[in-house]
Amino acid sequence: MNTTVFGGSATATGATRTRGRGGIFKGLLLLTQAALLGSGLLISPLGVAPVLAAESADLDQCANDPAPSPSSDGCSTSASEWVNGNLNAAKSVFLEGDSIPYRMKFGDLATSGTHTVIIEWDTTKSSKHAIDYLTSWNASVLDANPCLGVSGCSGSPNTFAIPADPQVTGAGVTPIAGSFAIWGGTITGVSAYSYSNGAGFTGDKSASIAITFTASVSNPVLAWGGHIASRADWGNNNSAVAITGSPYHTRLISLNGSGGNQDRSLKEDAVIFPGSITIIKQATPEGSTSFPFTAGPAPLSNFNLVDDGTSANTKVFSNLIDFQTYTVTESLPGGWQLDNRNCVIASPNGGSWDTSGSNGVSIDLEEGELVTCTFSNSVIPVPGLNVTKSAAESSVDAAGDVIHYTIQVFNTGNV
Repeated sequence: MNTTVFGGSATATGATRTRGRGGIFKGLLLLTQAALLGSGLLISPLGVAPVLAAESADLDQCANDPAPSPSSDGCSTSASEWVNGNLNAAKSVFLEGDSIPYRMKFGDLATSGTHTVIIEWDTTKSSKHAIDYLTSWNASVLDANPCLGVSGCSGSPNTFAIPADPQVTGAGVTPIAGSFAIWGGTITGVSAYSYSNGAGFTGDKSASIAITFTASVSNPVLAWGGHIASRADWGNNNSAVAITGSPYHTRLISLNGSGGNQDRSLKEDAVIFPGSITIIKQATPEGSTSFPFTAGPAPLSNFNLVDDGTSANTKVFSNLIDFQTYTVTESLPGGWQLDNRNCVIASPNGGSWDTSGSNGVSIDLEEGELVTCTFSNSVIPVPGLNVTKSAAESSVDAAGDVIHYTIQVFNTGNV
């Protein structure tokens, strides 16, 4: 029994039976599953044209459940949480600085030789940073499972450190370290970064990288994460908070030199840009006096500040994602007065502030706003009087002369 294998090898067993002078041939071909998968081909009996099994790559992204579900969970229980389509606020929620999990499902790959896949992501849109660099698939969505729905995929992956993008580090940003991960294969190397529409961050820019690997199964899974640019790294008006539409694009460029351009996007409404409220105490003179504050609603809580020349004079409430009105009120210690309350809003988005009562501020916080309020206090002067008595005449020389006096009373304290 003979078989033809195109570009690979297979194991086959055959049985023949002859009858009569014509030698009627009847063959039974039993292909082992390992041979079929190992060759990456469909094979046929001698004389029949071989057929290539089409290798494939399929890009998914993590729909980690919409708010109010935490951005750190999801994509851990059902394959349906890994989606081919685009994401919006109805499907997922991410915070500024989170990483979007991606997976690439491969099919019908040969288990001999190496494979190379190229992925690309949009780094800037109109010079605003979108997905600024790559990191691990579980950097933010901690329990994400790229194996869901993939036959035979389980256990710990093989990993390969993601190199830092020199454009990112050159801008003074330190990426969160991460790794590519593959189940059912071994990553053997990654390329240098390429920039299809030019280096730098001006305008609309993209970056790409090639991952080379071997496959131990025909359907390995590759996973990584795309980091959502933050204001902490790029400045208040230079990060993804300043972009509208769907700025978070990642795409498959090619597998082994061919393949379609699969593009996955995340709309800006699925990304929450937290706000913050910072309270600073400015006391004159500085010292050890503790100034109590009441603050609410939650997650704000009561606190005390001491302006002793250290960071004890500052309270920060960060990562606020409930955009509502907050109130902060100072309780004055004895002997002190409140001189001024002033707030500054960075990354303004329609929010406002005003004085609340005699000793507080009311802050209407909107998404992405960073509000800093300074309470200035001084010591109340001690009450005091100064009495001055002066004579109008410079001298007298006889009994009975009249002396005229001027008495002046001065306020030298808080009277």
